[in-house]
Amino acid sequence: MLWIAFHPWSTGSGSAPFWPLAAVCLRKVKIFFTFLASLKSLTGV
Repeated sequence: MLWIAFHPWSTGSGSAPFWPLAAVCLRKVKIFFTFLASLKSLTGV
């Protein structure tokens, strides 16, 4: 799933800087996994 954040598709268009975009993606992924972990601990799976 992390390849989405690092895939350099945005560098070709030049409309958005790559690294800030990657940082945002990584933050979203981190939040998602934190959410999953909290769900697991709540349900006891």
